[in-house]
Amino acid sequence: TSRGALDLTDDAESAELVLQLGILQRRRGAYDSAEASFTRARAIVEGAPGGPHAVLPRVLQQLASISIYRGDVVEAERRAAEAVAVLTREFGEHDRLTVTALRYLGAVQWRRGEYAQAEATIRRAIELRPLAAGSTRQEMFNDRTQLAELLVTMDRSGEAEQIFLDVQRELRRDAPDEVNFLVWSLGS
Repeated sequence: TSRGALDLTDDAESAELVLQLGILQRRRGAYDSAEASFTRARAIVEGAPGGPHAVLPRVLQQLASISIYRGDVVEAERRAAEAVAVLTREFGEHDRLTVTALRYLGAVQWRRGEYAQAEATIRRAIELRPLAAGSTRQEMFNDRTQLAELLVTMDRSGEAEQIFLDVQRELRRDAPDEVNFLVWSLGS
């Protein structure tokens, strides 16, 4: 069977190459080609021996991003929710990639205007993040920053400010050098 210009074997390395091709196509605005590449990468990684590979969550999120670029936030939410479901099934709820996909789902729900649902989804990611092995401080900061930004959108600036103050307090306690970056990033 022909696979176009790329003659690849069905393994995770091939899926990574096809994923990168899709990202380049997406950046060029060739969304149909990108979607075809992402779909192919997903088929490769799901068919690879040894079960799902870490490429899978990135492929699923790229498929959701194609829907966003096309302005189809309903489809983007469906794909983002599918990514969370697949990752939860394959890697578990406490996996770092699953938690990140959950936060991404919250962002898509926010974009759809489903503020209450987005808030619940992002709060769930925040709750799970400390339990996810390998999660970084930056990811925890990103989770809470996203929630704070959503709360501002919902006219709940007081709650958002409290989240930023809590983060600042934690940074000052754990890593004082990062406080200056936080203050700068908030425009203070």
